[in-house]
Amino acid sequence: MNKEELKAFKKEWTMVCAYYGREVRDDVLNMVASDLEQYSFKDVITALMIYRRDSKNKFAPLPAMIIDLVEQQNGIESEYSADAIAMKIWAAIGSIGSYANRERLKQKFNAVELAVVDALGPWSQTCANTQAEDKGTFIAQTRNLARTMIERNKFGRLSKQSGELVSLGSIVTGSLTKIENNENDKT
Repeated sequence: MNKEELKAFKKEWTMVCAYYGREVRDDVLNMVASDLEQYSFKDVITALMIYRRDSKNKFAPLPAMIIDLVEQQNGIESEYSADAIAMKIWAAIGSIGSYANRERLKQKFNAVELAVVDALGPWSQTCANTQAEDKGTFIAQTRNLARTMIERNKFGRLSKQSGELVSLGSIVTGSLTKIENNENDKT
């Protein structure tokens, strides 16, 4: 959101909270804005309207509730999407083959889907493993990975550049390299 949208968002959030009988302190409002800044102004305002018009909602919204609504509007529903992602990856194995390069994978998959593919391992290995695995097992494992990546994406834990997940291995390797460099500097 740009500065004008941010100002309008804060006004709208304050009004929605007042609608539910809550006052919002400025520091809390800034925290809410920070939680929602990665989403478009239009999507957030629409989600606030949907939330407000739902008779089941009796209390002021939390940012996570609005994020869920925004993602539902954009077709990112955890359970359904996890299944859809798993099936899309299974289908891609047959349609694009095991020798697809990284650019081809980026064309085929969105950021969350690509993070799932990366978590499965190198594409050629993933394709080879499907020959030995039962389809149901592969789909179940991929669906579980997709659920994880959808949740990580909600909290901005996927790389902004290519959708690749920052792997634990790269973090550990980087930390070990720093430790080794410090050890070498001492000698």
